[in-house]
Amino acid sequence: MLGFFANLFGYLLNFLYNLIQNYGIAIVLFSIIVKIVLLPISINQQKTMKKTAKVQEELKVLQVKNKNNPEALQRETMELYKRENLNPFGRMF
Repeated sequence: MLGFFANLFGYLLNFLYNLIQNYGIAIVLFSIIVKIVLLPISINQQKTMKKTAKVQEELKVLQVKNKNNPEALQRETMELYKRENLNPFGRMF
């Protein structure tokens, strides 16, 4: 799988070099293209991080509230994750 991306990036860089005939400018354009392609993933990652931070604050409140009742803490924690549409075991895209 990694070889596929290496070949793809190699072809793109070679295409840009053949178009411009300058490796410096080709590398700059290549990096801009990669940033633009990865921008939606980066934005989604930032949103998920903000949502996770908010949930962590609320989770601390729940832990203090239910420190002597682990079953209630677990139930309310799962309700919090459902309400915020956040998966505690993975990333949400």
